[in-house]
Amino acid sequence: MFEIVIKYILGESRTLRNAPASAIAIILGVFAVVWIAMDWRYAGIIANRDGIIASREAAINLIATQRDDYKDKLGGASPDQAKSRMDALEKVNTTLSARLSAISKRLKPVYPIEDDEKERLIQLLAEVPKNSRFHVDIFWPQLNGNPANAYVIAKLFSSAQWDVTVKMADSISGHGLVFAFNPSAAVDDAKRPPEARKLMELFGQAKVDWAIDTLSDVPEGTFSFIVGEPN
Repeated sequence: MFEIVIKYILGESRTLRNAPASAIAIILGVFAVVWIAMDWRYAGIIANRDGIIASREAAINLIATQRDDYKDKLGGASPDQAKSRMDALEKVNTTLSARLSAISKRLKPVYPIEDDEKERLIQLLAEVPKNSRFHVDIFWPQLNGNPANAYVIAKLFSSAQWDVTVKMADSISGHGLVFAFNPSAAVDDAKRPPEARKLMELFGQAKVDWAIDTLSDVPEGTFSFIVGEPN
């Protein structure tokens, strides 16, 4: 556009020399307006292009920064190595969550026997022939026990139609389900009474945890089945 104006003015230079001063002034004014308009237009175009370039440079710099930050966090590991590490951490987290869940269930339970364990134990007790059943005394420890825990276990025996009694054991403490024997029977299975071995077998088949302990005042050939506080 600007070149066209210049050519036009040069081509009409003879006419302009013969033109009155007012006409020349008008032409110069038009030329100035055109010049200003063209300068403003190209300045806008250049500024717009500068803005686009600056925006793209900022985006490139941001991506580079994110890339460097990602590399720092990975510690130089490749994406596949990072994924393997994340998978390993997820497995560890799952394992810890399961352990914490198991621990939390044992903190304040009604008693540490789940419903499925109760059902299995009742079923196994009920399958014992009636002529092979025997009376069971369930003791709760005086020092740290709760009779409610003992009655929970006693109810399982009663549900299977076993004869059971709940008693308090003087001056002892205990945790969980404990089969207590005198010192010799505690370490020698052959010296334990058959009733104790049968109960331990039934509890084991029901997958109910129990423990063996020693009590010096338990007579030889007998045992005490103690239901203490949860572990």
